[in-house]
Amino acid sequence: MVPPSTHLSGAEYKWVEGHNLGEKELILLPDVFLQKVAEGTTNKPLLKELYKGVAEGGRNHALARLVGSWIEKGMTLEECVESAAIWNQRNSQALTMHEVET
Repeated sequence: MVPPSTHLSGAEYKWVEGHNLGEKELILLPDVFLQKVAEGTTNKPLLKELYKGVAEGGRNHALARLVGSWIEKGMTLEECVESAAIWNQRNSQALTMHEVET
């Protein structure tokens, strides 16, 4: 995560004072991650399955995937928030509206 990303707590990520992107060499991903990508074994549920709602522990990730697909289709922020609120009611335990909007 890098600035201006926001942590789930609401705190914003910031650069450590005196350090900037590009000053340090980035580390490579471990081979196990690259191997999983090469194998295509992401084990992600199909997007259409997420519309049914998800259990606690996967709601934020599922919503991020759905919103990404909605943005790709050209939906506005307001349309995304409205659709997210409707989707949220299908979850076994709904997120707070603050979490949905974040």
